[in-house]
Amino acid sequence: MVRVAKLMTVESEKMTAMARKEFFPDIRVTAGWEYKGALTDMFKAMIGLELPLYQRRRQSNWLREARAMETASRANAAAVANDTLAMLTENYLQAKTAASLIALYQNQLRLQARLTVESSLANYQVNKTDFLDLLMDIDTQFAVEVAYNRELAKFWQAMAAIESLTDERGTAQK
Repeated sequence: MVRVAKLMTVESEKMTAMARKEFFPDIRVTAGWEYKGALTDMFKAMIGLELPLYQRRRQSNWLREARAMETASRANAAAVANDTLAMLTENYLQAKTAASLIALYQNQLRLQARLTVESSLANYQVNKTDFLDLLMDIDTQFAVEVAYNRELAKFWQAMAAIESLTDERGTAQK
């Protein structure tokens, strides 16, 4: 998107340069030779000059339009670059947050939930806790696993978005 916007800016700059050239006269020089068979050959030369007589009406309007399009394309390129940077920043922060939560789930919460279920199961087997408490601990472990996998999915979604916003070398598009 950024590259396309920059190409549009280059195109509008060229249109402005072409509009400026419309203020200058066009000079044409042609020369030719015509074979007449038995008659003598004919040579001709012509010089033409085309003057821009309607500068105020035509050429000035073309130049104003080209300048306006150039300004608009520059503003569009800046807006696209800002939007891309904002999306990159947002996805980076989402990935960083998800990575922190993944580390928390991996190193502490999943282990703690698993150990709680094992403890509850052992207590249930010796009749120190009831079945409902065991089910609640299993449900908590399941919720922790679901939350862990949800954060993992968020992380990879953010990474995929970052990859789609950058080029194949891993650098931001210019």
